[in-house]
Amino acid sequence: MSRPWSVASVLLASLASVSAAACVDEEDGAVAAAEGTPTWYADVEPIVAKSCAGCHQPGSYASFLPLTSYEEVSGVKELVAAAMSDGSMPPWTAASDCTTYEGDISVDEDAVQTVVDWAEAGAPEGDPATSPGGLESGVPMGGLSRIDHTLEMTAAYLPEAEPDDYRCFLFDWPAGSTYLTGYEVDIGNKDVVHHVVVYVSPPGLAESYRSLDEADEGEGYSCFGGPGIVDNDQADWLGGWAPGGISGDFPEGTGIHVEEDSVVIVQMHYNVENAGPQPDQSSIRVMVDDAVDHPGQIQPWANPAWLSSTLMELPAQTEDISHGFSFAPGGDYLLWTSNLHMHELGKNARLAIDRADGSEDCMLQIDDWDFSWQRSYRFEEPKLIEDGDAISLECTWDNPTDEDIYWGDGTGDEMCLGTFLITLP
Repeated sequence: MSRPWSVASVLLASLASVSAAACVDEEDGAVAAAEGTPTWYADVEPIVAKSCAGCHQPGSYASFLPLTSYEEVSGVKELVAAAMSDGSMPPWTAASDCTTYEGDISVDEDAVQTVVDWAEAGAPEGDPATSPGGLESGVPMGGLSRIDHTLEMTAAYLPEAEPDDYRCFLFDWPAGSTYLTGYEVDIGNKDVVHHVVVYVSPPGLAESYRSLDEADEGEGYSCFGGPGIVDNDQADWLGGWAPGGISGDFPEGTGIHVEEDSVVIVQMHYNVENAGPQPDQSSIRVMVDDAVDHPGQIQPWANPAWLSSTLMELPAQTEDISHGFSFAPGGDYLLWTSNLHMHELGKNARLAIDRADGSEDCMLQIDDWDFSWQRSYRFEEPKLIEDGDAISLECTWDNPTDEDIYWGDGTGDEMCLGTFLITLP
């Protein structure tokens, strides 16, 4: 495959070409396409509509570089071709031979070559009549179809501990709400936010959490390792965010039941090693409903023994270190989504269902771990796990450092964690 550009080398030139493209004499028209050369309408527009425009449009994650028209894409054609050629875009890290997902934005080699050939040919526009459509009806990637409540920090917080500061902020669950059916995390300062976990604790523990908050001066309270109560099992996950995460509505018909008068704990992990201490004021937008067909929960998945021991050891100056875990939850369940989380030494990871008959059903496999792109993947059809089936998790790392590394909450530590939305059938 021809891959003549790098993103870094063409970024400035591509952005400059946006202005240049606007100055082209209208009488010159679009570049004529030689026979067999891809054109925008017939060949490239469908690829952009499927794999780029969902994020690259106003109101979405990459609104700074819109890609919703011929003019916009042709103006940065070298940048688009370079990003697809080197695999940095679109940000879809799930292996294609694992399973099928809703909203799959990945591109194959043929699609990449089509975009490269089109850019090299000068971005011929072609005949609008050949367009299969798509861009006009595109919707932003992620986001909520309805925002019912916003949980926002009352003031900005400036991280105090270095390099890692875990800080929890409390919010009252909105009165009269029964099921959480979607959320999106609006990160105030991505330069210092490492990840976010949103917990909910039942009404009976609300005062215990408020006491922690009141005893700690300033906004929120310190909560390294969990939401703050010794027994973290008493707080369930509602959701979270990590770099590259895309949130929004839950799968149709699903939701997480939340008792009235519960308390929501938003745990912010700040890392200031690179950017230095900077203020952050993040918020969580939520969608709620009175009833759902499939009540469920977000289930974290890891070997409990890793969390409080040195069993998950990554010896210094070693490569291809793997640790795995498998457990049968017992009973019948539906799994709707899957996600994997490691830190910066991660190499690859896999989450799968080990069937009782000896077969395996892959949930998520990431062959080239990228800490910057940690999204949740929604199955095209929910996976049924039956009594006797087990869920397995395996991660692999390289540790080029001079220190032995273990499971831990610091950025310099490591994790091997899966999460998924699970309901009864």
